[in-house]
Amino acid sequence: MDQSKDIVYTDIRDAISCINQKVNIFGVVKEFGMPKKSKGTDFVCRLEIMDMSRGEPVLPVTFFAPSMEKLPHVKSNGDIIRLHRVLINIFTGEVYARFNKKFSSFSLFEGKSGKRFIPYQFSSSPYITDHDRKYITQLRTWLKNFEFQKGHDKYLTQFSGICHGKYCDLVCKILHICKVSEDETVVVLWDGTDTPPIPLETNHDIEAEQNASLQSEPFLPRDVLSTFPSIGSVVRVSIGKSLDDLLQQLQTTCQWVRFRKVKIQPILGFWQVVLLPNSTLCPLSMDDHFANFYQSAYETRISSSLLRMPYSCVPAPSPITQTDHQDAPLSSLREILTHAKVTYKYKCIVRVIAIDPRHAADFFSKSSRSPVYAIRMTLEDPTARIHANLFAEDGEKFFGGYPPTDELQAKVNKLLGVTEDSKELGVQRSVKDHLGDQKSNSLRGPLWVECCIKSYYLDKSNPWETRQYRIFGTRMGA
Repeated sequence: MDQSKDIVYTDIRDAISCINQKVNIFGVVKEFGMPKKSKGTDFVCRLEIMDMSRGEPVLPVTFFAPSMEKLPHVKSNGDIIRLHRVLINIFTGEVYARFNKKFSSFSLFEGKSGKRFIPYQFSSSPYITDHDRKYITQLRTWLKNFEFQKGHDKYLTQFSGICHGKYCDLVCKILHICKVSEDETVVVLWDGTDTPPIPLETNHDIEAEQNASLQSEPFLPRDVLSTFPSIGSVVRVSIGKSLDDLLQQLQTTCQWVRFRKVKIQPILGFWQVVLLPNSTLCPLSMDDHFANFYQSAYETRISSSLLRMPYSCVPAPSPITQTDHQDAPLSSLREILTHAKVTYKYKCIVRVIAIDPRHAADFFSKSSRSPVYAIRMTLEDPTARIHANLFAEDGEKFFGGYPPTDELQAKVNKLLGVTEDSKELGVQRSVKDHLGDQKSNSLRGPLWVECCIKSYYLDKSNPWETRQYRIFGTRMGA
């Protein structure tokens, strides 16, 4: 049994001067990293702790254990840890505490919201004295007036500020955890803001774009999407098998987390978080400053018709399209996908990222003697992608009748964000590609446009599985 009676605890301020000595410490967990395999046979993780004597900067604590289960599993930053017989070391100028599995011990307690003095995890059977209860009470009282991560954080980025190859910290909410294979779990993240649109290539593989994925893998069914907030982009991160225990903990104990030292990049047309060897993941307490601020900002945004628009099209979408339902409220594509009724009508702001067929000369049904539009558009907003058909009289209204092929193609190019300069540059680069130079295509940025969409089904006996979308009541100017 871990006898705590008569044990003397050292304040962190004093402990940092006890190099090569064993100390006992009560501290508050400010941050904790993802457990990893050490270079030997053990697993390792790192916590950062503080107390009333030190505040910040923090004291790092490194833990080694023979298995993931024996490492500390902190429920949230702000929880309290009791450490016995940890060794104070210094390495490359940094003072840290080292937990030795042979003689050290730890106990974890709930933070300021806790009422009990029973640890929720411990490395050896704990003995809690009145002296321990006094320390825990003092730390809980101190925490009530302490704010984590208060003030400016130069590395913290919201989804709206991400860019290709950027290294940053993220505070976000876990919306969904999906195990896609024995060795991989995908976590879906959200912070209430919109990711910037990913530029598209002008010279692309037409077949690949016409069949562009509507979701990043894995596919999320409608019942899962229905649990997501109405607006705000989601970003995914793939986490390996070694972190399964941590993921189970996050799923059941905390929704808001902070990633540190991660990389953001587009993968197959979708933004994704890429974990690095030195990345860390920390669940946040319910009263975390940034988590509360982001949630409050989302609630303000969802109540405003202006703020509901995609960030990159504010204050207004392109005027090249008009609809017959100007007073209709805006819906996000995620709201369309998850609407309770299988058939309904909506107005939305989207980008047309692909059109099938690609060439205007092929826009008409071959089964009809007279021209009949038969087009499929791939639409995108910050929340989702869908395929929407443009048929017959709706196509006639959209394009203003049956203009000459070159005029029709010019309208399509404008929607897709293809300019004369980008086409010329793309041709030049295509020649270089053909000659064996490094592939590099010009980029295009489809316009944000307003359109009306209605949902319908093909099979009355199976409406949800055969649900499709169709553009209507929308016209495009010159």
